[in-house]
Amino acid sequence: MISSPRFQWTALIKRKEGHTLQKQIRMHPRFVFFLLFCAGYSSGQSPVDTLLAGTWKGRSICQVRLSPCHDEVAVYHISKTGGENNYHVLMNKIVKDHEESMAAYVYRYENSTQTLTAFDENHHLTWHFQVKGKNMEGTLVRGDTVFRIIHLQKTWQDP
Repeated sequence: MISSPRFQWTALIKRKEGHTLQKQIRMHPRFVFFLLFCAGYSSGQSPVDTLLAGTWKGRSICQVRLSPCHDEVAVYHISKTGGENNYHVLMNKIVKDHEESMAAYVYRYENSTQTLTAFDENHHLTWHFQVKGKNMEGTLVRGDTVFRIIHLQKTWQDP
């Protein structure tokens, strides 16, 4: 008879009386894999949350040359916020080796197109990003004018 491989641990269980009980625990490898798989989702984060949440860094390239707009190193901090598919994005730029806050928006993630979008009604701006794994390509548009093209890479994963 062929026996299947098993993982085996020795557990020390302390009892109220002060005695320690030694117990052998055996588990099938598939069950161990199942437990580890389930533990990965115990934080309450969906795979999309895990994909998006974290720090993204890259270039924000100005498209309107005769304007106050300048090319920048962009750093975006993304975290899950209230509401399904809503994410808080703190948008910073690097100035003299330090992050300087530019804006913060709540973006909506569209799973079918893998896009993040935010609207600024006061300034008539649309931020739109295509998410491709650990890369994002985006634009900042006002009216019909593309003001910025943004290229970001994920540099840090939120726990």
